[in-house]
Amino acid sequence: MELDEEQHFNRYRAFTLQFAWARTLPWAADYVRQCERHEAKAIASHSGGGFWTGAGSEKLFGPSAIRKDFAGNGSARWKQRALYDAMRDAAAMSNGFDLARLSVHDEIGRTTLGELLRQPGPLSPAAEEELQALLHRRRLSAAQPV
Repeated sequence: MELDEEQHFNRYRAFTLQFAWARTLPWAADYVRQCERHEAKAIASHSGGGFWTGAGSEKLFGPSAIRKDFAGNGSARWKQRALYDAMRDAAAMSNGFDLARLSVHDEIGRTTLGELLRQPGPLSPAAEEELQALLHRRRLSAAQPV
């Protein structure tokens, strides 16, 4: 299971989910919507320091534009993160191992998974049931044909 935080939801990740093979992933449609809906949050909270650029990511993608600027080369680190997520998706599909992706933006009842995870104590039975259902829907299983 992968839990993707705010910084994963941006235009680069949405792009990786547009390929024919990726559109069949059980989380693809939800993730594309979340990228569109929540990129502004990612820009506000995850566009500084190592979230926007880094020496390793610039070796792969070239120098990043200035912080929060997508007009030029954008964010090398955001591109790297999107590529690594897509590589894990592809590996799960081609190597036949189970993978479920959950997002902090996923709605569980009247809140988000991110909010639920920050609350102390156990989940309510209703929230636990909804989370189990989400896991079931989002699971790419080695036993399921894609």
